[in-house]
Amino acid sequence: MPHGSPNDDIRPVGALGNIQANDKGRSIHLAKNELVSLWDEYSIIGKSCALHANEDDLGRGDDEESLLNGNSGPAIACGVITEFIDALI
Repeated sequence: MPHGSPNDDIRPVGALGNIQANDKGRSIHLAKNELVSLWDEYSIIGKSCALHANEDDLGRGDDEESLLNGNSGPAIACGVITEFIDALI
């Protein structure tokens, strides 16, 4: 399956697109994604995630790597998504 953006009809479920953090780095914004959720059968709680060094070209680059990983570069952080506490955001 080709790499893509959260708005593409054909893409991996885990293609969450690029994120933007607030000035304190505590709150992030992801594009709307109807294939993932925090609460129901599409919950991502307990799933792994990776943050890559470069902006993801969302599969729109002109090379093979774009369709594989969006030319997003090496993973610089990874972890497991857990429930959050509102006071920290």
